[in-house]
Amino acid sequence: MQGTVELRFIVGPDGSVQQVEVVKPLGMGLDEAAIATVRTWKFEPGTHDGKPVAVKLSADVSFSLITDCKEKKIKKAKPRK
Repeated sequence: MQGTVELRFIVGPDGSVQQVEVVKPLGMGLDEAAIATVRTWKFEPGTHDGKPVAVKLSADVSFSLITDCKEKKIKKAKPRK
């Protein structure tokens, strides 16, 4: 599974991520993984008149599946004579 989860959230006056909501889901546990990741982010808070304030933001969290494309060769055993 691969794609992008679109999230909307608030950055509080302390720079922490709050009230995360999924705008465009992917499912299969990726929405929850995106939310958990964004909750670890820390921001410099927005300001108004020099004081920290809450700000609404959105972010896209992309997932992509990487596989090993190399062919594995299996040697056949030679029969004994």
